[in-house]
Amino acid sequence: MIRFASLLLPSISVLLALAAESPGQAKLGSWAPWKKSVTIHVQEPGNLPRQAEPVELELRFEGTTGERLSKELRVVDLVTEREVPAQLHAATPEKSGVIARLTFLADLKPKETRAFRIYYDNPQAEKPSYKTDLTTAPVTGFEKIEPPRPFGLTVQNEQVRADFHPRSGQLGKLAFLKGTGKLLTFVGGDLDSKVHWGPDLRNRNRLFDPPRKGLDRGWEYTHYWDPPPQSSVELGPVRFRLKRWGPFTHNKEVFCSVTYTMYARQPYLVVDTEMKTLADYEVEFLRDDEFGFKFGFNQSLWKEKSGKIKGWDLRKLIPIGSVVHGAKVEANGIIELEPDCPWITFYHDETAEAVATIHTQYHNTAVGKVKMDPPMSFIHVNGPAHNYWGRVLAGKLHRLPQAQLPKGCEWRTQSVILFHQYDGKGEPTTLNRYEDLFRHPLKIALDKK
Repeated sequence: MIRFASLLLPSISVLLALAAESPGQAKLGSWAPWKKSVTIHVQEPGNLPRQAEPVELELRFEGTTGERLSKELRVVDLVTEREVPAQLHAATPEKSGVIARLTFLADLKPKETRAFRIYYDNPQAEKPSYKTDLTTAPVTGFEKIEPPRPFGLTVQNEQVRADFHPRSGQLGKLAFLKGTGKLLTFVGGDLDSKVHWGPDLRNRNRLFDPPRKGLDRGWEYTHYWDPPPQSSVELGPVRFRLKRWGPFTHNKEVFCSVTYTMYARQPYLVVDTEMKTLADYEVEFLRDDEFGFKFGFNQSLWKEKSGKIKGWDLRKLIPIGSVVHGAKVEANGIIELEPDCPWITFYHDETAEAVATIHTQYHNTAVGKVKMDPPMSFIHVNGPAHNYWGRVLAGKLHRLPQAQLPKGCEWRTQSVILFHQYDGKGEPTTLNRYEDLFRHPLKIALDKK
């Protein structure tokens, strides 16, 4: 038997029905030595052209092993009759076979349904070697860590470069290779930069000395991990994935995981986070999706649930008491956005370089257990010094008495960090197109013939 799950969008899994193996299906020329195969149909449902769209499948293979699959498995586009680069992830053994995940990229026209055949069971097959634009190398340009940690990497495709901090594994620097190509940095300067801050939390009554800070404070970020309690790195020609997880160092009542995923040929990076209270915990703030940039951008834009787009000139500082789009600013430099804000983007109106966060998933089990507001995004405007956005998951943007979170509260979120080009004229077409892609996931069906 083969069981399928499809990653219709990055890190979104949907189980499909069970289906039988199909060793007797028609073979294409050189694929005769592969004794078993199964055909899937990938449908584009949103009237949107797809290029190199990630497709992820969870398959249960009978009568084989993970070692054999790593050599034998092939994916063929039945329209072009060409093999496409595919990446097999860790295989979990079962009594009669293995369960494994597979990723490949699909090109589809609007409303097109395209068939792909997955071949396996050829003991004579050699392990494939695919060359794509997705590459990794040891990271440089940070403080040197000895011995090097496996997550201290520069990962890039033809559009995006991501540098991961050699000490914590946090996303440290970013560059849009189709734009200016300039490395974007923030906290800590070039040698210790972290453009991604969180997730983070604050217990006002629990002060500690952060790493290399020399002062007491209550904020704790995942970029303080040194090293993270647990981590894993997956390398391949189609997908890169770095996951770090464990309790916060100084707030051990709260577990956190952060997963970064990059794909070949795509101008984005997916950030999945999870936080869970392992014991009752007194919190002032719990936040995620915090990205900060030192220079590089001078304008901001965001979309409200109604579809209305608003903006702010990041060069214009905002004192307390100012009014932005009819709302009074109650914290220095902070614009409070509408809850469940679909996306935020910073851009430069001369270079047209732009970076955005698109909020694609939000799950909160604390609702019903404690008083909980929807996730509230904000922009911190600090002029030419730096600017950042973030999202409050628990607590308020402005300081209030701390709240008691019971054991078992859990948040799972996903944001897609997208590079695009936009100079402030008209609609941000690339950003709108990718938001549409993420809101209309591919559909995958099994060939029952």
